[in-house]
Amino acid sequence: MIPLEAAVITGSGLFCALVVGLVILVTVAARRRERRRMDGLRSWAQANGWAVTERPAVDWGARLPGGARRGVSVTVSGVVRGRRVSIGEYTVTDTQVTTVPDGAGGTSTSTTSNTHHYTVAVALLTRPMPDTAVEQRGGLSRLTRAVMGPGDCATGNPAFDRAFRIRTESPPSIRTWCSPGILDAHLRGHVPTWSVHGIELLTYRPGRLDPAAIVPQAEQVTYLAALLDPLPRPS
Repeated sequence: MIPLEAAVITGSGLFCALVVGLVILVTVAARRRERRRMDGLRSWAQANGWAVTERPAVDWGARLPGGARRGVSVTVSGVVRGRRVSIGEYTVTDTQVTTVPDGAGGTSTSTTSNTHHYTVAVALLTRPMPDTAVEQRGGLSRLTRAVMGPGDCATGNPAFDRAFRIRTESPPSIRTWCSPGILDAHLRGHVPTWSVHGIELLTYRPGRLDPAAIVPQAEQVTYLAALLDPLPRPS
């Protein structure tokens, strides 16, 4: 008969080995899925005349949730409606630390990490714009506007100013790009949250990079680019 302590040790060892084995299997399966996904992305790019760049030297993350400057892992780039367009995948992990009483006069701390994925679309404009961002207002922003007034970044369109907030380093420049077409596109929900830095117009949405969504996102960002910066018509 195996002594109780030896049985416990043996059982613990088997359990640990099982856990390690499961972790290895899950990791291997995840890597295989990622390889298949990347192979599918490269195949799509090759078939459509686009280029794939892994770990691109871009700082788009500074304008994205979480602010991970090197969070863009891959991009596919091509030309749509006469503009250079890149669609990329951005990943950011946030960590939450929770401290609670442990019942013995002290505290215990737990850490939770959550990883978020976004698909980013960037179109190049023909001329630089002042740093600008347009986003939907949340409840607090709507309340602040109601109490403090529209501020110096208001467009004068009450419906737009209630629903959206403009952040810009140059409020007077709003008059140069905020056309009736821009206002209408936002109010109809035809464009997502966006920002401009230099000549880079950026939009994003939650989710991983999917070849099936590349063209629709490219069409959307170039539609917005055409409203902000119309290309000259061919003579």
